[in-house]
Amino acid sequence: MNEHTGTTDAKSQFAEIGQPKLRLNLSVAALLGAMSIFAPDRLTTLVLIAASVTLCFFVAVYFIMSRRRENARSIALTAIKEFIEKDASACFVVSMDGEIQSSNIATRTMFGEVENQTLTGVLRHTFANPSGILFRLKERVLVDGSGQEDIVTRKGHVRLSAHQMNSDTILWRLEDVPDARMGHGSDGHSLPMLITGRRGTILFMNDPARSLIGKRLQSVYDIFPEGELRSGQSIEIATISGKVSCFVAKVDAGVGREAVYLAPAEKGNEQNMANDISTSFQELPVPLLRIAADGAILAFNASASEFVGENLVKGVQLSELMEGLGRPLVDWLAETATGRAVQHSEFLRIK
Repeated sequence: MNEHTGTTDAKSQFAEIGQPKLRLNLSVAALLGAMSIFAPDRLTTLVLIAASVTLCFFVAVYFIMSRRRENARSIALTAIKEFIEKDASACFVVSMDGEIQSSNIATRTMFGEVENQTLTGVLRHTFANPSGILFRLKERVLVDGSGQEDIVTRKGHVRLSAHQMNSDTILWRLEDVPDARMGHGSDGHSLPMLITGRRGTILFMNDPARSLIGKRLQSVYDIFPEGELRSGQSIEIATISGKVSCFVAKVDAGVGREAVYLAPAEKGNEQNMANDISTSFQELPVPLLRIAADGAILAFNASASEFVGENLVKGVQLSELMEGLGRPLVDWLAETATGRAVQHSEFLRIK
């Protein structure tokens, strides 16, 4: 934005803000001035003239203060736009009604020219329901001044954040999330992952998932005949190399979608399965534990460590970390391990 543009914006903003009030005050001042001409006596004339001059004075003060505020606002916006111009992530300066006022190089590289378009329209090919996501974040901004949300898309995980710049402008930032917990290991390879819809339709499969299964499928029932999956479950799936045992982790991807991660393990080899937990499971983005029938923690991933806290260590009893069944946890675990548990899932709370 150059100085001319900034001045023009300030004038237009001033016109929008002060038009009704200034016109009314100036009209009243002009009326008082006209009345003073036809006043019946000198005292009335002086009173009317004084009132008209005073009103004009307050109009001038309001005009000057408004111009100063708008010039300061224009300078601040210009500074922020210059600051984000070289940001590696896409940034948008957006009005409260959703119209994009400015963007940076990364935005223009990713989406082309976006000025005067709506943010919802620009992000319609990135998110399945951009209006819902933007509405939620805008509500947080109005309450807390900022907000962010991590979202699973067809191309991976992204983080959308929003920060209030002033009463009528929000700065939005869209960045990739190359986090290990989002499915990427330290070697840069991803776990097999697929995104499913409400009715089990497979909306997306990443390259490792297609390589594991051997082809692009349309329904989760083509991969998981039993249909319903639970995080932490071990299940056999049909792959290009035959039956493979996989650990499953599910993440809510929003708008009725789920991201399903698979950590393949060699069937029948307990050591490999344990090793898989300590390596591939570190990449899964949900807290997962491997627990012995007597309640001892055998292994856990990074998400579980962050969620439970420093008391989560190998060998600690689950009952020292969690409670909530109204009976010993070890009884429930023993029943589950032997297949005698009637209720397969339970609600626990961390102590």
